[in-house]
Amino acid sequence: MLGSLGCSRQASGPLPQRVYIWQRAWTPAVSAAVKESALQASGIVVLAAHLDLKEGVFVATEPNIDWKALAGCGKPVALAIRISRYRGPFLSDDAVMRSIRSGVAATLAKAEAAGLSFQEIQLDFDCADSKLDGYRVWLREFKKMVAPRRAVFTILPSWLSNKPGFAALCSEADGFVLQVHSVDFIESTQSRKLCDTARAAKWVEAAGKFGVPFEVALPTYRSFVGFDPKGKFLGVVSEATRQQWPPGTTVAAYYSDAPDLAKFVRGLVAKRPAGLRGLIWFRMPVSTDENNWGWNTLSKVMAGEEPKPNLEIRLKGNNPVDISLLNSGDADASIDGRYAVKIPASSVVFSEALPGWRLEKENGVLTASFSKDRDLRLTPGKSVPVGWVRLKGRE
Repeated sequence: MLGSLGCSRQASGPLPQRVYIWQRAWTPAVSAAVKESALQASGIVVLAAHLDLKEGVFVATEPNIDWKALAGCGKPVALAIRISRYRGPFLSDDAVMRSIRSGVAATLAKAEAAGLSFQEIQLDFDCADSKLDGYRVWLREFKKMVAPRRAVFTILPSWLSNKPGFAALCSEADGFVLQVHSVDFIESTQSRKLCDTARAAKWVEAAGKFGVPFEVALPTYRSFVGFDPKGKFLGVVSEATRQQWPPGTTVAAYYSDAPDLAKFVRGLVAKRPAGLRGLIWFRMPVSTDENNWGWNTLSKVMAGEEPKPNLEIRLKGNNPVDISLLNSGDADASIDGRYAVKIPASSVVFSEALPGWRLEKENGVLTASFSKDRDLRLTPGKSVPVGWVRLKGRE
């Protein structure tokens, strides 16, 4: 039953924290990460199917999930079903709904056949704000499809402004997940945070007033957004590989600010709406995922501790000497300063910097600096080559 839409009761103390697995292709690295997640997180939410609209009906695409790894992880597993963009109509028994029902049934059957135990199904659908009344029909049917398991749906912060419509949605499910890391990539060509924690705190308080159990989804990833010379949006890359952009492209990085999010977690542990039952991090760290935090960063943030970067120049080789910059800390580092190479400038016979870098003699020491018109962030444990030098008196 829905609670009052007035002031929410408050709570404090540690929160359960789960992770999302959203990979479409399960590589050995993803399976290995599942084992690691069992040591770090209280549970897993895995993308089990993506329903795409084709010729008027939804067709399910299923990742090649390593069900054995999931079943053996030793932590509660929930399934997530993603539905692509759709504007209606929202009916309880038309061809569209029958295709959704078929896709959900097939997904649940496959998980059960693999021996996976699960008690929660999440429906991930970015409904237009003006269509919430129609989406309520879908949620009602979805809850029937997954019963007796918990039916949970993800929400956008803007839905909270439609109090009657959102309250009606909540009555059709067992809980919701508030996503606070969605941004409009067309807004700015400048690098920026994926999550504004000040706004997120207000959304959490607003969500708590509906008297329904909910979780908050927080980001761990970064996205690279391309704009042409006139500022036109070209595309976004959020997965492990980076896109080859056309010449003249301005690339902005939208990133998850680890220290800021750690502070946000501490605030929720100290005081939060009683209805907030946990956090879910998007997405699970995988060793091959270059655009995501590693476990060393996420585990600290989950504990409310602020990880810190530590950039160090490393030298390798005798002559020539290769120069690289290493982040030996436990948080992403923005490369935007000058770094002493610790080689006397008088010893340098010849130097060559790689694209984006400059090597200069300054105050008797060789320094490296990165172009200010480009954005480069270095994840913990990763290094980037800077250039090389040839020194006097070395063979």
